[in-house]
Amino acid sequence: MTNLPLGWEWACLEDLLAVESRAITDGPFGSNLASRHYTASGVRVIRLQNIGDGIFNDEDRAYIADDHFESLRAHEVCAGDLIVASLGDNLPRVCIMPKFDVSAIVKADCIRVRPHHSIDPHWLLYFLSAPQSRSYAASRIRGVGRPRLGLGELRRMPLPVPPLAEQRRIVTVLDEYLPRLAKAADSLGRVNIRSRDLALSIISSAVEGRLVKHSTSCISSSEEIAAKLARQREVSWAAARRSNYNSPVAPNIEPPPSIPRGWALVSLEAATDPIRTIRYGILKPNSPGVREVPYVEVRDLSAGSLVRESLKRTSKEMDTQFPGSRLRAGDVVMAIRGSYERSAVISSDLTGVNISRDVARISPLPDLASDYLHLYLQGRFSRQYFARHARGVAVKGVNISAIRALPVVIPPIVVQREIVREVERCLSVVEIWKNSTAIVDARSRRLRGALLAEAFAGRLVTQDPGDEPASMLLAQIQGERAGMAKVPPRRRTPKSAGAGPATVRPARGWDSVAAASVPMLPLGDMGIDQDKDVLG
Repeated sequence: MTNLPLGWEWACLEDLLAVESRAITDGPFGSNLASRHYTASGVRVIRLQNIGDGIFNDEDRAYIADDHFESLRAHEVCAGDLIVASLGDNLPRVCIMPKFDVSAIVKADCIRVRPHHSIDPHWLLYFLSAPQSRSYAASRIRGVGRPRLGLGELRRMPLPVPPLAEQRRIVTVLDEYLPRLAKAADSLGRVNIRSRDLALSIISSAVEGRLVKHSTSCISSSEEIAAKLARQREVSWAAARRSNYNSPVAPNIEPPPSIPRGWALVSLEAATDPIRTIRYGILKPNSPGVREVPYVEVRDLSAGSLVRESLKRTSKEMDTQFPGSRLRAGDVVMAIRGSYERSAVISSDLTGVNISRDVARISPLPDLASDYLHLYLQGRFSRQYFARHARGVAVKGVNISAIRALPVVIPPIVVQREIVREVERCLSVVEIWKNSTAIVDARSRRLRGALLAEAFAGRLVTQDPGDEPASMLLAQIQGERAGMAKVPPRRRTPKSAGAGPATVRPARGWDSVAAASVPMLPLGDMGIDQDKDVLG
């Protein structure tokens, strides 16, 4: 965007700051402000989790003592200041500091921006949230695991400045429409939560015998089912010509699960192959060597399925050390570290793939359908069982012994298949619901981006030739700054310093993220009646 609307001027963010020392600053690093300094009350500490996308999140609160605050006063943040997250995804994430009854400071990775009184802070908030600003910032973020937007890059961010009167008109229009979109996004978020809860309820009801009504001819005695599983284990053991058969562990039934009439209650080990036992996989799959053998880790298990495109590979040497954890068609894999509700059934094309130490392999007997076991592991009872038996501090995990003792309620194999079919039918309806809300959410996000893009391309409100041009506003700020009796040194000097705001040019790459490249969406494509209010 090289041709600015009438009365607009290019500037960098630092040109718009208050005329005072440290008008932009980040929080104290290292030992100056650590968790050991936190107190039950006192001066508020603003952290990354408090900075929402345009909103201040007040749930997570931290404080430091007043005397410690005095040594950190240079990092103080006041009502009306902008707080910018410099670490994370989709930067810059920014909100306006609300008014508190106590003083406050920003922590590390949080940047406090104090705009000049002639700059509307809400206009600046909207600009930093616009697609152009985020695309520009994305090209200047550093770091892979912890992407960070530096303080110097934020200082030098170019922005097209409209007259103050037009800033206020832009804010008035955006304040009218963006809160409606935010409210719609909140509603869609609640729909997604309810859809997950509904899916969990469907699965839990099914494996507790409350979803499918089956005929009495399908009902066997629980003793018959348990005995049949026991015989299948013994046959498998004998076929392998093993001696000294080990009986499976008893189920851990405190508290006991719900057991419908005619269903058997056994431990998971009692319903699995005694040769291909329940076990985890490769301890160090990233060891040196030519990586040829795919293996499954926790991140590959998502939404009840296995994302095979993301499988990493390990060396043949490492795979050879763990032959017992190789997969076959019909096996069930589940996450056992950090997350317990993820599982999947292995298809025939994944035969020979291995698993990591954070994943367990389960090989069910013929009378325990793999798909039914997969559902059972995702049910409410199983989740609660694994949560009770998880061990660890930072990242909790479930031991194999606890998995073997999991109580499993098993109906006749015919009923298992009926349950799987009915659950798949019900979940397909939930999936349609989720996909519909995802489409609406994407349209809402695109509309929000289009509104912001149009605003900062000068096409959202009309220009008034009578407005005082931005060049005069910038000259006023520059004059105040030049008239300061003493200007404290800066840690970093922007490349544009000394040239004056009128000489600032859009940085390289800005044209590629101009507002014109984010066109307004045709209202008809979004299912909106063009004869009515866009968001009414």
